[in-house]
Amino acid sequence: MAIPGSGAISLNTIAGEFGGSTPHSLSEYYAGGSYVASGTGSVPSSGEIQLATDFYGTSAYAAPSYISTPTAGSAAVYDSGGNSSGYMAVAYSGSNKGVIVYHDVASGHKGKACVFTVSGSSISFGTRYQFHNYRVSHLDVVFDPNDSTKFIITFQSHGSWEGKAVCGSVSGTSISFGSEVAFNSSSVEYTSVDFIAGTSGKFITAFKRSGYGSAVVGTRSGTSLSFGSIYNFQSYSTAYVEVSCDPNNNGKFVIAYRNTSPSVHNPYALSGSVSGTSISYGTHVSAFDTQCAYISIDFDPYNAGKFVLTTTGTDNNGRAAVGTVSSSGAGSSISFGSVSTFTTTKMYYSSAAYVPGAREGKFLTFYRGQTPQISGNYGKGISCEIGTVASSGAGTTLSWSSELGMGSTSHYYRLKHGNYLAADPVNRGKFVAVYADGSTSPTYQGTARVISIVS
Repeated sequence: MAIPGSGAISLNTIAGEFGGSTPHSLSEYYAGGSYVASGTGSVPSSGEIQLATDFYGTSAYAAPSYISTPTAGSAAVYDSGGNSSGYMAVAYSGSNKGVIVYHDVASGHKGKACVFTVSGSSISFGTRYQFHNYRVSHLDVVFDPNDSTKFIITFQSHGSWEGKAVCGSVSGTSISFGSEVAFNSSSVEYTSVDFIAGTSGKFITAFKRSGYGSAVVGTRSGTSLSFGSIYNFQSYSTAYVEVSCDPNNNGKFVIAYRNTSPSVHNPYALSGSVSGTSISYGTHVSAFDTQCAYISIDFDPYNAGKFVLTTTGTDNNGRAAVGTVSSSGAGSSISFGSVSTFTTTKMYYSSAAYVPGAREGKFLTFYRGQTPQISGNYGKGISCEIGTVASSGAGTTLSWSSELGMGSTSHYYRLKHGNYLAADPVNRGKFVAVYADGSTSPTYQGTARVISIVS
């Protein structure tokens, strides 16, 4: 956060923003030195430093150099077996590295994972490792923000139909797994997982089960997992369940979903709060008054309580809205800004991700469907656009870049429920997207691309 614009400022305040090792000295913080960039506020490059007047309102943060339209590297195949139905998910662990999880059709749809490595606009893959011995679907994956070697996969097991989770551990491009743990003993769909801010090893999984929308808190210790009690957030059947934790509010999260009660299929959201393994929920709020499908949400990394929701409307246009959480847990409320249309190309399945650590309200949305639209086929091709939330992310209105079409409009591309877009937490403005490519031979190979929104 920036240095305050008024009041008392200590040397520790300066060090907290700009860094440096103890014991601190004022001479460390001359403009153009090791920690403070030239041109920062009124900070001199030599001589006397006035802590307050020189550093008021300054920040170590440097905004990325954004471009007007996304760019993408070449497609690279991580699963050459083909015929993937699109169950896959991706997550970054740190700079230029992460994992892809997917069901491997060639092995009977068993759960597989591999490490990816990014170099510039190119991407390569390590050995594929099996994490489940039966068919899997409804996958999601997330890395522990406090341990870049550990990640959680949630999925539906077709061996028992249970909702299960497993912890993976990365060393180089090798992966090992702990024991699988069931978080729900009956059939689940639409699993979604995220780590909870302000905790050590705690994460929340949201999912659909028979007749309910539900969530449960999990705890990671090494590669071992345990779960608390299940808390229902909806007594009607739900679909397209997604959870995202607010990085700026410890223990707080939002769940978005489609309410599938009779005649109501609108996108809904509710906030929640975690204490230990207990969950409390706020009020359900409709994001906008239209039927929807294929929901994605992500929290702004800088503006507390702000998130973006993307979905598909009844006309299959891509729609989005900015949500604001006024509080979390019992009695909380969410409000939404105006609905914004980002594509009219018969879009199915979208995934949105903010630029980590950035302060400009920028995010990327990646989706199936692309201009020119192929009538009746719900959009062939794959695309992405840059979204911008007004007032550097603090507002509620949205604007969009031009669309980048990355696939052939003569072929289908498959995506299913999953987090198939991930943002590099270190190299701001770089992303990896995964999808099943209908233009390959054999068709529908598991494919990834590097996407950039910075120069």
